[in-house]
Amino acid sequence: MSGTRKRLALGLLLVPAAIGLGWWARSAQADPLAGVRATIGTRPATHALEQLRREEPNNAEVFFLSAKQARLEERPGEVGPHLAQAEQLGWPAPQLDRERTLTRASIDYPRNRPAVEALLRSHPDDGDVLLAAARGELQTGAPARAVELATRALDLAPQNPQARFIRGSAHARAKRLDLARADLEAAVAAGPEVFHFRDAQVALGSCLLDLGEFAPALELFRAVRAAEPANLLALFGIGRACSYLGQWADAEGAYQAILKLRPGHVETLLGLAQVLEQRGDLPQALGHLEAAEKGDPNRLETLARLAKLLAALGQPERARGYEARYRALDPNRLPTGAGQQPKGVP
Repeated sequence: MSGTRKRLALGLLLVPAAIGLGWWARSAQADPLAGVRATIGTRPATHALEQLRREEPNNAEVFFLSAKQARLEERPGEVGPHLAQAEQLGWPAPQLDRERTLTRASIDYPRNRPAVEALLRSHPDDGDVLLAAARGELQTGAPARAVELATRALDLAPQNPQARFIRGSAHARAKRLDLARADLEAAVAAGPEVFHFRDAQVALGSCLLDLGEFAPALELFRAVRAAEPANLLALFGIGRACSYLGQWADAEGAYQAILKLRPGHVETLLGLAQVLEQRGDLPQALGHLEAAEKGDPNRLETLARLAKLLAALGQPERARGYEARYRALDPNRLPTGAGQQPKGVP
């Protein structure tokens, strides 16, 4: 083949490739959101959308996706302005109304449940609506319904970490711990770029505590605290895990750290009192139990423990007073005497 023919053949071969590259470049320019859509609900999408709002100020979808991202990131105050801008730029009204409904439901689910249920009836395979409803049902004390809705969302997107987190949390609430563990491990495995990653770590740690796996639970709680030093749930988990492991000083430190941030927190006062009892410091434990009783005067666990501790401290008259209060609140579970913990009370 002559040199001229070789050059002509090579040119003909390169024309399709050049056309393909040109089409790809034009497509990328025409659809700057192609990469962002797939990452909504993760931290990188937040920064990408901030940049796109500067670069594409007339792109309605940029502002619509920004609203959705803000809702998922639990920044509802930013949703309205983004939706207003998307509306001004011509984004479809039904999608705007749907996003407004989901945002209102994230703030007050009981009041907005009928609107969410209406969306589910008209769009039963809408993953966003399914997850919003599942989260709301979990928060309002309906874990079985939350499991059902999250499972439907997972049927549509089996790897969705938010659905795994919600369903795992619902299973844990229902004490189906093995199922909870599987889902929560999957949610944690999705990594820290996903929203609610730290919440999933805490939920998994609590599940492991209930399964008796105290050391790995403590590792999870400590990882969360390292990332978020003021995370009260992580601190409380550290206190619980260290108590189970007999690490009394670390347990006391965790509980004291919570009380600095939340003075009078009843659950923490009870946990701290238990640690001090185990260490033999009964008078100081009594002070924390009395503080817990002031915060929740009718809590049976507190009354039972006060009766027991006062008997151990040689104050039988006060012990009998707490027994009487316990008896009045729950006559079906009578303490059998000062110094004995009532049956069924932790």
